[in-house]
Amino acid sequence: MTLFELLTEMARQYPTTVEVNTCVAFLNQAIVEMEKYFDNYAVANFTTTADVDEYSLPTGIEDVSQIVSIGISTKATPANRYDYTKYYPSQFKDYPQNGNSYFQLTDTDGDKKLIIYPIPHATGLTVNCTYRKHFVQLFYPTDAAVSPEFDSRYHILLVYYANHMIASMGHAPDTLQADMFMQKWLDGIKELVELKSRRDMMHPQKRKDNKQWHNGKKHVAGTTVPVVEE
Repeated sequence: MTLFELLTEMARQYPTTVEVNTCVAFLNQAIVEMEKYFDNYAVANFTTTADVDEYSLPTGIEDVSQIVSIGISTKATPANRYDYTKYYPSQFKDYPQNGNSYFQLTDTDGDKKLIIYPIPHATGLTVNCTYRKHFVQLFYPTDAAVSPEFDSRYHILLVYYANHMIASMGHAPDTLQADMFMQKWLDGIKELVELKSRRDMMHPQKRKDNKQWHNGKKHVAGTTVPVVEE
């Protein structure tokens, strides 16, 4: 559904005199809420400067927490995916320089910086950042013909969320309609959660622990302890 179609459906389900910009703002709030249920990945690249470890966040990345993985090429012109060394988010705030790692610092101007360790030894190496991309916000009338970036089967949830917010407005909210739209929203979110759970089971993003990987030891709460066979 395009933005125009979403607004039309909102008015059909719950006629209102609320300004269109307010309706669009509520639709955008719902878009932000739905980000967590979809794997919306993008890639941003930049190049290293020799002996410099601090870099501005690439366009599209507002915080290091959005980054899924970082790879730095081992040569000036990488031929394939195997010409990259993987870097991991630092797990030690008091000692962030741990292995091939990256972390975030905020400078005196409040700008967030990406820190890479070890410090790159050469200029021109490609830094490949895979990150979770925010869904684009919509504006009327500029984006009247633009559709939200996720599965169209769930666009109707934006209508339920926005109409819930509208029905809840003012000194005398329409609680009956507000509750009805919220229930429709929650039912849709429940379906999305179940879908994401099935997807994660079929295509897990993290390895499951297996004691055979530890040569007779098992992983417990971040430590490795001997396995006692019964």
